[in-house]
Amino acid sequence: MSPRHLTPRQEQIVELVCGPRRLSYPKVAAELGISPNTILSHIEKIRERLDARDTEARVAMNAYYRKHIVGKAASWAMAVDCSVDTLEEYAFQFCDKDADRNAVRAMAHMIRDEIDVLRAGPRKAA
Repeated sequence: MSPRHLTPRQEQIVELVCGPRRLSYPKVAAELGISPNTILSHIEKIRERLDARDTEARVAMNAYYRKHIVGKAASWAMAVDCSVDTLEEYAFQFCDKDADRNAVRAMAHMIRDEIDVLRAGPRKAA
């Protein structure tokens, strides 16, 4: 397994911590019905897989979330050339059914920003 590959459960935790809802570790534990110690164990394993020091764990998880989770959504949205309204509907699929509408809008705009990056292509070195 490559150091950047996370399990589905680890990706779920990254999405809850770094996604639109930005839950704290204790809230993630409550949401998933597991103990706070289990969440800390998952976070440690995520940190190891992303090759991040303790102080960099959240930064590494945010980068993973943006690249792998938002990136997948952006690739799909770009392929079908959808509007921001359609992105909001699509973002609801990634959010809890009771998610705040503003959180869903934020997710849709993150996807739209990622589409802009994908369309711009790789940057050339100066």
